[in-house]
Amino acid sequence: MLPADLEAIVDADGEGRARIEAAERAARARLDEERAAHERRRAERDERSRRRLDDELAAIRAEAEAAVVERRRRREAWIEQRRRAAEPLLARAAERWARIVLDGPGRGSGR
Repeated sequence: MLPADLEAIVDADGEGRARIEAAERAARARLDEERAAHERRRAERDERSRRRLDDELAAIRAEAEAAVVERRRRREAWIEQRRRAAEPLLARAAERWARIVLDGPGRGSGR
């Protein structure tokens, strides 16, 4: 081989290596961009999922709180109903007890 031929081969090799390195840098840059874009999309998806779950949890809590309020309302209504039903019986029982205490057992107790 002649020195001129060798110089041309070395120059061509250097140019080829430079093109390969440039292509490799460009590919790495595209890969980094794609990784960053993928990470952004994943973060956005995660955030949407978190918001959806937060909304579902809020709805569940609201439903549970409404159920508690309804149970409390029904319990209080039941207690009031039982109080109203027991009120005349308590008065009657107190009256009978007073008659028994005042008149003694067997007399005035309604027998």
